[in-house]
Amino acid sequence: MALGWFEGLEFASPMSGRQYALTGPLKGPGKVPAFTYVRSEDGDPADSIAELFEYLALDHADTSYLKTPMPLRWKLLRRDDNGHPFEISRFSCRSKALKKQAEFERRAHKQTYWVEECNEASA
Repeated sequence: MALGWFEGLEFASPMSGRQYALTGPLKGPGKVPAFTYVRSEDGDPADSIAELFEYLALDHADTSYLKTPMPLRWKLLRRDDNGHPFEISRFSCRSKALKKQAEFERRAHKQTYWVEECNEASA
């Protein structure tokens, strides 16, 4: 049993209709909660977290703890000035990788950036 003030959010994913409930301690204006519990009764927990991350453009790096580990399935690459591909980073969801790609492209550098799915051998 937890005592204190908590805030919560319940919603359904527009991708699958899966229902989620998030709760965390209420810390006050401008303060970020130390933790948030995510709960979904629909299906495999790893699938639920993967879908939630994809929809919200989150990644394992945006969390401090995950009970269910997320594989890094997407990589962001760039082509250098000599035409060689170079891996910048890996992500657990495609939307986060695309978001990071857009950040690099906004810098108006002449290099090309793209996102690829990692194959099993390189994951």
